[in-house]
Amino acid sequence: MLARALAPSRARASPPRGSPRPPGSLARPLRRLRVGASDARAHAHDASASGPPSSSGADDDPGTPPRARPHSHSHSHSHDDDLEDASDAVTTEHGSPLWRDFVLACTGDWGGCCVSFDACGVPLDIPLRYVHGVGRVPAANMPFREEVTDWMTKCETVATDDGVELRARRAMPEIGNEDAIGSCGGAEWGEDVAFVEEDPVRVLRGAGEDKTILPDGTFSAGARRLPLCPGEVTVVQHCVANPSDASERVRVVHKIRRVRSDWETVSVDAWLERRGPKCVAPFANERRVGLDELADADAWEIVPEKSAVYYLMWPEEEDPRAGPDGGSAFTMLADAGAWEDVFADADFLDGDEEEKEEEKEGKEDESDESDAEGSSPTEDAFVGDAPSSPSSFPPRGLIRLPLGAWAFCGACDGAESGVGSGGEAGQLVVECGWAPVGERERTVASRAYDRETGRLDTVGLARETRRRNK
Repeated sequence: MLARALAPSRARASPPRGSPRPPGSLARPLRRLRVGASDARAHAHDASASGPPSSSGADDDPGTPPRARPHSHSHSHSHDDDLEDASDAVTTEHGSPLWRDFVLACTGDWGGCCVSFDACGVPLDIPLRYVHGVGRVPAANMPFREEVTDWMTKCETVATDDGVELRARRAMPEIGNEDAIGSCGGAEWGEDVAFVEEDPVRVLRGAGEDKTILPDGTFSAGARRLPLCPGEVTVVQHCVANPSDASERVRVVHKIRRVRSDWETVSVDAWLERRGPKCVAPFANERRVGLDELADADAWEIVPEKSAVYYLMWPEEEDPRAGPDGGSAFTMLADAGAWEDVFADADFLDGDEEEKEEEKEGKEDESDESDAEGSSPTEDAFVGDAPSSPSSFPPRGLIRLPLGAWAFCGACDGAESGVGSGGEAGQLVVECGWAPVGERERTVASRAYDRETGRLDTVGLARETRRRNK
């Protein structure tokens, strides 16, 4: 998962104490700052005061970073160490320097193009036409229509006192006056353009907690708890910035639903947007990202100072007055020491050293006995700590999109990197990534949920670069 991959890299990348922090950098030499369950409830109470979630289905406060996942285990450092240099802590909460960097990068008027894809990645025909002299006509009533899959769009992104609001409009294909739109990408619309105006969506809401963002305008937003009712649809919003062009981004609106004991994709809306005069051309029929590009996970390495992992902390006892978020709060781990403590305390690494040593010796004895009995190498490969067979690719739930982008909703296989690796083995991962064509960097946003409870566990926002020898 991203957390594992980032921990050692961040330790190497941390500058010496007192050195200036590069603008927009997430890597700073912090002391460990921890938030307990009572603090999490306080954070969530502040967030709940901001108002109810938007009607879009996306969580109003889906992006809040974590400082440390709360554990009942003891820690190797003193409480005074926790408080030391707390004023230097990296935070992305509202009003912080990193939040202001994000707002500058994310807000403004964006013109672009949007394509809706079904769960198999097939682009969908726009369901409306505007016929001059008639008005809006459902595409189903026009059997001889020409298929159009690319909406021309405008999206006004504004900062509010409680997050960021997306106000999107889509221009309908026009019959009888095709020149009315005025320009490609919807950058300049004429007065007569007929459009569909979407309900405003407000994300990253809530005071007093970190937000799941990167300073370049990248963010992840969505429900903190997935619905367990079969068939119920929920929405995850991902926005990933072009690593080399601050005026370009891809937004993915990913709808998923509960099916039996699992979740699956319903549809994906992919938005390619630019801020400024440059047009965005239709892209539905452009080349899809190749399977070989996604399968070669080792070709990419994380840029730690431009990446972040956010843990969602849940109190031991949820407060029913806290609403559907259950008193949870995001926090961001910001230095290698905190990473090490989290993984040392995590359940999958928990245990006494003597017990671990005894367990290891026991497995070695079992292996010796198996060798003495003449077991085949193939059988031994699946015993104890021996490596298991590699996972197949592509994973179930992957949707390859044009322009080097992809979306994924499926099980995490526990791999260190690659598609669907943004969680612990067995968790549900909802992911979006974009590697702009011809670029050596890509951005990946992922959300990891517990399958049994539907609770969100982590949000990862990773900037990755292609290795020199690839």
